[in-house]
Parts: sequence; structure tokens; C-alpha cells
Amino acid sequence: MTLALLILYGALVVLNSLDGYSTWKVLRPSHYHREHNPVARRLFQKLGLKLGIVVAEILWIGFITLLFFLLWRNPMFNGALLVLLGLGVLAFSFVVVGNFRAWGRLRKREETLAARKSEGQNQC
Repeated sequence: MTLALLILYGALVVLNSLDGYSTWKVLRPSHYHREHNPVARRLFQKLGLKLGIVVAEILWIGFITLLFFLLWRNPMFNGALLVLLGLGVLAFSFVVVGNFRAWGRLRKREETLAARKSEGQNQC
């Protein structure tokens, strides 16, 4: 069970980092209205996008790490930790996939707008 816990913990940290990166891609330069989490949106508005994401990631990864080591030390809680980490991996998988899909849609829309703009300039 220890190996499974370590793998899930590592996966959750990686997914959380990917969430930060993909959030930056979707929200940059300052499209805070695209953020669905009101706490994160407020943090980004107060601190700016880059610093807000760094602070949010440090806080969340710190919380995950604290919870992991507090529960891991007591074998009685390993089952609960396994469930919590599994749910976290599942949840962040959906978040990251959603962010990358949103980023893809935004890129496609920007490319379409740029192509239309260039067509309009070529016709003049």
C-alpha cells in the first residue's frame, strides 16, 4: 500500500502543477473572469496572475504534503489516505483536461480571428 500511496501523492503533485500551468495558459494576460473558482479568481486579481498561481500552488501542494505525512505516519489512516489521494487525482485530472481543452478552444478562436484580420487586410 505504501507504493500506491507514494504514486498517488506524486501524481497529485504533478497534476496540481499542470493545473497551475494550464490555468496560466487560459487566463493570461488578465482574463480572470475565465476562472471558475471564486477564491482563486480573487487571489489572482489581488496578486496578479503569475504570483497568484505560484502562491495558490504552494499553498495547495503544501496542504497535500502536510495531510499526506500526517496520515501516512499512522497505518490506521492509510486506507482513508488512499481514498483521499485517489479522489484528488480524479478531480485534478478533470480540472487539467478541462483547462487544456479550454486553452485549445481559445487558441483556435485566436487563430481564426487572426486569419480573418489578415484576409481583410489583404483585400484592401
